[in-house]
Amino acid sequence: MNRREYATACLAAMLCAACAPGATRPVPAAFDRTLERDGVRFRVRSANDGSLNRVRIDVDGRLGRHTELDERAGLVTEVAVGDLDGDGFPELYVMITSAGSGSYGELSGLGLRAGGGLERIALVDPADSPAMRGYQGHDRFELRERMLLRRFPLYRPEDPNARPGGGVRELRYRLSPPRAGQTRSLELDGHVDLPVPR
Repeated sequence: MNRREYATACLAAMLCAACAPGATRPVPAAFDRTLERDGVRFRVRSANDGSLNRVRIDVDGRLGRHTELDERAGLVTEVAVGDLDGDGFPELYVMITSAGSGSYGELSGLGLRAGGGLERIALVDPADSPAMRGYQGHDRFELRERMLLRRFPLYRPEDPNARPGGGVRELRYRLSPPRAGQTRSLELDGHVDLPVPR
C-alpha cells in the first residue's frame, strides 16, 4: 500500500457514516472487554450511558488482583494491551471518545509495577505544538511495536466537519522511563503528514 492509499484508508476509517451531514449517531452501547498478555488479564467495563461515565478496570494475574475505578468525560470506545517499554510488564490503554460531532479522542493508561500494584500513564497532549495545527477530533489510536500511533484528519479553515481537506497526520508517542515521584507518560516523538487522497 502506497502513502496515498494509506491516507485514503485512514480517512475512510475516521469519517464514518455517523459523521456525515444529517446522519444520526448510534446509541452508545455498554463497554465490556477482556484482554490478556504475559499472564495478566485486564477487564474494562463502562455503562457508556452519559457524558460522564464510570470506568472499572479489573486486573488479575501474576502480581495479584487489583481494581481501578475512574470517571471519564466521554465514552469508552476501545482498549489495547502492549509493552511499550519492553520491561515484561504489560500496560493497558483505554481510548475515550467525546460526545458530539467532533469525536475528540483521549487516552489513559495503566501499567503494572515490577513490585506489584498499578501506576497511571498519561498522554501528553501537545496542544500548543505545531503537530496539533488543523486538529478537530476524529482520532484513531493504534499500538505498533514500541510506539503509540495517533491519527486524525487535518482541517483547513474553510473545511466543514464532515469534509477535512488537509490529509491525515500521524503522531508517534513513546512511553517515558520511570522517574521518581512522577506519573509516567506517553510523550510525542515526532509526526508525519500523509497526502490528501485524490
